[in-house]
Amino acid sequence: MTGARRWPIVIGSLLAVPALAATALGAPTPHSDGVIVGISPNATAAERSEVRAALDGERIERLGRTDLYVVSRVTPTDTAHAVRDVRGLPQVETVALNLPIHADAVPNDEYWSSQWGPQMIGLPAALDLLSMRNPVTVAVVDTGIDLTHPDLLANLWTNPGEVPADGIDNDHNGYVDDVHGYDFAHNDNDPTDDADHGTHVAGTIGAGIGNTVGVAGLAPGARLMALKFMVPSGGRVSGDTVDAVRALDYAREMGAQVINNSWSGSVADLSSDPVCQAITRALGANIVVVNAAGNDATDLDARGAPPYVSPAQCPGPQITVAATTSSDLLWSPVSLGNPGSNYGAVSVDIGAPGQTIRSTVRGGYAYNTGTSMAAPQAAGAAAMLLGEVPALSPAAVRGTIINGGVAAPSLAGRTVSGRRLSLPGVLALATGAGADITPPTAAQLTSPVGGEVVATTRPTFRWVASSDQSAVTYSLVIDRTVVTRAIVGTSATAPDALADGTHTWSIEAMDAWGNVTAGATSTFVISTASSGPPRTPDSVAPSTGTVVPRGLEVRLAGGAHATRSRRVRVTANLPDGATGMRVAESLAALRSAPVLPAGAVATLTLGPPRSRDDRRTVVVGAYDASGELITSTTTTIALDQSAPVGSARRAVEGGRSILRLDARDEHGPVSYRLVGSSRWVVMPSRRLAVPVRGWVTGLQFRDALGNVSSAVTPR
Repeated sequence: MTGARRWPIVIGSLLAVPALAATALGAPTPHSDGVIVGISPNATAAERSEVRAALDGERIERLGRTDLYVVSRVTPTDTAHAVRDVRGLPQVETVALNLPIHADAVPNDEYWSSQWGPQMIGLPAALDLLSMRNPVTVAVVDTGIDLTHPDLLANLWTNPGEVPADGIDNDHNGYVDDVHGYDFAHNDNDPTDDADHGTHVAGTIGAGIGNTVGVAGLAPGARLMALKFMVPSGGRVSGDTVDAVRALDYAREMGAQVINNSWSGSVADLSSDPVCQAITRALGANIVVVNAAGNDATDLDARGAPPYVSPAQCPGPQITVAATTSSDLLWSPVSLGNPGSNYGAVSVDIGAPGQTIRSTVRGGYAYNTGTSMAAPQAAGAAAMLLGEVPALSPAAVRGTIINGGVAAPSLAGRTVSGRRLSLPGVLALATGAGADITPPTAAQLTSPVGGEVVATTRPTFRWVASSDQSAVTYSLVIDRTVVTRAIVGTSATAPDALADGTHTWSIEAMDAWGNVTAGATSTFVISTASSGPPRTPDSVAPSTGTVVPRGLEVRLAGGAHATRSRRVRVTANLPDGATGMRVAESLAALRSAPVLPAGAVATLTLGPPRSRDDRRTVVVGAYDASGELITSTTTTIALDQSAPVGSARRAVEGGRSILRLDARDEHGPVSYRLVGSSRWVVMPSRRLAVPVRGWVTGLQFRDALGNVSSAVTPR
């Protein structure tokens, strides 16, 4: 690494391999009682005996009146090879293992019901397919890990060659007392997380499953190696190239089988990038490498010139992951300038859940969004797969993961596979069991339906169960928002009080493989008036029943998608029949907000900011003359009071002194001004070369919202 350039690397946290055959040769086969073979109805007795001989079976018998035959007592160690051989026989039409069937076990972890990501990618069904569960070492190259977290403690990697706290480099690897990993940012043996990011990633991969505590990780056999190279700095979390390479090389030298990289950096040349070179070394050592695609909402394939994104675009059979939402859509910006998942039909392999993901943080649990949260879903899948089939190469793991996914239309043409991760699909593809890509039938709503009036603010919803070959769970959707997930039965009560007026509801059914079906939508009316019989709003048409009025249009002052002021001005075009509106930060708070007349400008004061890019909801309800809620809508705005982050570097070009500026902000263009000047100059791009005269002592950056940085001294 002598002479290597120390490029900055930042977190993305708000960041061609042939398809693998259906049976992986050399893979341990789940316990089965034979193989089910579809033989041509025109096959002779001798040809059926040929099938039995190819499978080394004791006997062959017909399955009922079908053209399927069961070949019993196939030698387990030779099953994968035998299945390959029998597929080549002309009289054979189909082949499948006679696998045992189990009820899908649902993890009993405390927050399982809020983990929509593992539910969508089919964790319960995948756990039923596991037979080996061999330990797999996963290197979390990040901000470190909370080494005392109760949900991670049992799954930490421990260096077998090191004696803790004896001050000696027992295994002679150049690092003293590196028991659970190493801190390359501070050059010490304590990789304790001080930014939460690495702990969140680690929990998704390997938090304890079924321990009644916290969240469920994906890989039961994961052993988490904590490799810290990023730290909080200047309002963000970052590290540099040298420390990233040292961490990647440590993972390779110490026996990691999977490396997760939930971060990215910009490079001018991928072929000479030290990070890409370190990843090439890891792939050569048979290590699976998983990367986050990045959060710029950019088509990586459209980058025909530098800068490129490393490690997402590094060459080789690594796995680069885009982020998807609970609706199986590519995570996209809500408006121009906001973050979203990168994509690319060549550069990005597959999608995985990355929006509002619950996982471990220091001392607890929290939600996070970004491709940083999607990558560990795929890393967990890789660890789960290697726990069953340890001999798979990185290319084979990549092929299995991208081909075992569930087709997702929003990823078609935007990723290599056009698929979203599916754990059962991955395992089934590797073991020859076959994947389930058929969604469950839609749940049939029974009550309340058709504008039915209910006299409680927390009604109970009922439906008829979906039909599917695996266990189905349900999500309750009220007013187009999922309010409860992972419902096992066929009824649920609204978790929060709803305002009087008309609402919509529906049920989403999801099977154990992650296939989702959205059912029909129905309406109901809440009326909690203290006197008189319950009544419906004045939007009821006798011939058609309850009509949900449409056309409520909400505008934030200036069309803003972000603000630095906590006071937001809201106007609205109200639908027919509406005479007033209420504005609040949540549907629950809407009922107590004052009613404003049509045409009024509402001023909503948001709560204090909780993070750099704090996303807030603005809920507007339209009311009729009697005070009944006709309809409501929700929009999102980012409350950002943080200054942009930028840097300046001195250089000389063509005999002229210049400053090379690098500045970026989530909400639009950045401006700069030199210290002593009152003139702000808009930067047309993230990087800008500015000719200067004399010695510049400093400069400031300002974002589109008016947040101004402190003075930056050029280097």
